[in-house]
Amino acid sequence: MKQFFLVLTGILMLFNIALAAKDEPTFIKADHITYDEALTTYIAKGNCEIKKDNHVLKADEAIYNKTNGIVQLYGNVQIYDNEGDWVKGPKAVINIDTFKGFADNAVCFVAKNHLYIKAKRIIMDDKNHYYASDTTITGCDCPECLSFDTKYAPEWSIHAKNTYIVKNNYVFSYPLWFNIGKVPVFVFPAIEEPLVRKSGFLFPSFGYSKTNGFKYYQPYYWAINKSQDATFTSQYDGKIGYGLNTQYRYYWTDNIKGQWDIELFKDTTPPAGDIKRTRLNLDITQNADFKKYGDLKADIHYLSNKNNLRVINDDNMQLTSNRYTTSKLMYSLQNGPYFLGVNNYFYQDLVAPNNSQTLQKLPEVFMGATNLDIYKKLSLDISSLYSYNYRQDGLRGNVLDISPSFSYPFKIGFVNFLPTAGIHYLFSNYSNGLTGSQSSVVPKLSLTARTSFFKIYDLSSGNRYKHIIAPEVSYTFVPKVKQEFPDFVNTYPQKSALNLTLENTIIKRTVNDKGEADYREIFYNKITQEYRFANYANAPIKPIDPIDTYIFPRYVYSNGPIYEETRISPFPFFNFSSQAYYQWQKHTFTYTADNLNFNFNTFGFSIGYTTAKDLDFNTTSNGITYSVFFYPIKKLYTYISLNRDILDSYFPQKRAGFYYTSDCWGFGLDVFQNAVPQQVGNTYIANKNVGFWITLSLRGIGVFKKR
Repeated sequence: MKQFFLVLTGILMLFNIALAAKDEPTFIKADHITYDEALTTYIAKGNCEIKKDNHVLKADEAIYNKTNGIVQLYGNVQIYDNEGDWVKGPKAVINIDTFKGFADNAVCFVAKNHLYIKAKRIIMDDKNHYYASDTTITGCDCPECLSFDTKYAPEWSIHAKNTYIVKNNYVFSYPLWFNIGKVPVFVFPAIEEPLVRKSGFLFPSFGYSKTNGFKYYQPYYWAINKSQDATFTSQYDGKIGYGLNTQYRYYWTDNIKGQWDIELFKDTTPPAGDIKRTRLNLDITQNADFKKYGDLKADIHYLSNKNNLRVINDDNMQLTSNRYTTSKLMYSLQNGPYFLGVNNYFYQDLVAPNNSQTLQKLPEVFMGATNLDIYKKLSLDISSLYSYNYRQDGLRGNVLDISPSFSYPFKIGFVNFLPTAGIHYLFSNYSNGLTGSQSSVVPKLSLTARTSFFKIYDLSSGNRYKHIIAPEVSYTFVPKVKQEFPDFVNTYPQKSALNLTLENTIIKRTVNDKGEADYREIFYNKITQEYRFANYANAPIKPIDPIDTYIFPRYVYSNGPIYEETRISPFPFFNFSSQAYYQWQKHTFTYTADNLNFNFNTFGFSIGYTTAKDLDFNTTSNGITYSVFFYPIKKLYTYISLNRDILDSYFPQKRAGFYYTSDCWGFGLDVFQNAVPQQVGNTYIANKNVGFWITLSLRGIGVFKKR
């Protein structure tokens, strides 16, 4: 009996809640209101406004029957909800209790997607479900186009026989045709525009590659829940095979998020010298931020075969050029000056026949503290690193590196001094071939002196220039200490070197008409030169029993290269940057990177040049990049970009394209040519792939970018 009473009480409470919702009060406001008691009807005229249940109805004239809930609205009808959606027209009839009704010659606005839907009659089944026939749909803000005067048309529109609107869910139309202005362009059987994330097929990609033949990619999107979704893309490459790509994304909590990429591919025509395979590429990234308890990151990459990237990712020069894939699992914790980290690294060699000689770090543990106060200005920095280094063939073993250092900053006059003194304690035991253990203590001393001074120049225009000069002198000493360790130990070579650095900075201050100041760096230059006082200082230390034949550098100089860094930007539209290492004993640059940029309102261009040489001064890379953009008209952006490899006399990449934007739509075309490595027997040749991207942006519908 007690249970029956509780159930009955619950039912009555639910009934009362439902009745209360139905009996929510209706508020009427107007310039003039009369009430016919016999008909239980309110007649309102002039600036009429009726409010109920998060909805507002406005009109020039309104007739409301409170018995049946019917509201008749005439003249400048506007129906709003609390989410920004509205329906407007000259006439509407609505049951204010059930929200059933219609609006004639009406326009419905869906705020979430910025879509306008125009129809002779919009039928409302309830607050969330609308239907209309012979509709015009657009995302363009064009009041004249939303009228029923046929001489006006939006820049783009969809004309549909039937349209269903489910608020906070989707807009579904069928059949339909797409217009540019008044001109029909193409026909679609149906279209569904989600107002929230929704599962379904996405627009396919297709094309042709000289390497892979005809391509067709068909994605399917799965909205699992608010914090998880996935995309499944079936892939067909006519000349080489077919596969399935899966991308799973998750945001489980505010602190844990990540992404899984799983790529399966079945060869129908294997590369030269290979066999048919089912290929698997796995990429996992995850970040878990535990706040004061640390941060855990995973970056996992696995290939079932070393040639996978060259077979599947034929248009990605960077991926196909990698020697290794690197998987990482990293945990870090910081608490004030103290830190702790535990890392694991796994490398997969994509060039060697197998992975047996590839060195793995499983695990690497580092901990320490920075800037610990010892006495007055005396401070201590300490770090320790332990790692276990494993490989199947070759030496493997443990490494411990403990490095404490003391520093005592002080100032004499206008010069700041920072002396430091520390040691590196190294220990390693090893096995698998040779067996043994070694330890070394390597002292390190340094002294840095730095100062800066400036001068301000006032111009008659009211602008100012501030010139800052900052010289720095530092000396580092590391004695020659016997360090016979395997190649997985980072050793500390002998060093007795003086570093001279000079920085020049010019900052411009301008004041606008409102008295607001703006500061901009217009010039920066840094020059560093290292003078070494010990022969063969900084020369690498030969490891014991190296896995590969050890080649000692041919050139080891007593003095280091000159390092130069420059940034010049005298005008907002111009900037130049440069970095270089110059070995003056050989009178050659070992590395340069120069970039020149001009950016105006209607056009711009940039030129970049890079070159690099190895320790024996053999050129390893030499390239130049050109890029030009311009606006032939205000809304049309065009560009050309060329990447030239001077060393091997070819273009790794060429790109050109344009993009036109309007208030409610945009269209672009990007054409590219990539030179990517293709395996032929035991060698690789540069194979050219040509393709293009088409980008279509429709306000209210979305952006479609397909290759």
